[in-house]
Amino acid sequence: MLVQQNMKLKLYRGLVSTDFELLSEKKFQESRVVWRRILAKRAAGDFGYPQDMEAEIKKLAHIGRLEKQFFTDNKKIARAYAKAAKGQLVEISVSLTDLVKYFRLEFQNFGTRKKNFEIVYVVDAARLAKNRKKWRLVEERF
Repeated sequence: MLVQQNMKLKLYRGLVSTDFELLSEKKFQESRVVWRRILAKRAAGDFGYPQDMEAEIKKLAHIGRLEKQFFTDNKKIARAYAKAAKGQLVEISVSLTDLVKYFRLEFQNFGTRKKNFEIVYVVDAARLAKNRKKWRLVEERF
């Protein structure tokens, strides 16, 4: 089969919440400030949990979840997950060229691949934000 580079594949992400957001440069920089403070404590020999940074660490965990975005090409699964959680479905349409260039591709549940052949598409959030219009990012809330 001849693969045309301009072919597109629709990808989906089902989310539990309805507050999907892309990682902004500002949030990325904020996370680096907090990481520097945590690492400075560890470099000084303090490996305990920094109670004084509780709110910042919670925010950092949220930002960390935004740094990589995981998609599937199975709309039925992503939509069912989002709908059951009263969350939202995120959809993008990506060329095969961009998929190979910008996404990390992984097998999902490799052991059951012959019955249920699934692939996970992982993209850096900054790349997703930069290409949101090109990839026609659409959000559907439930």
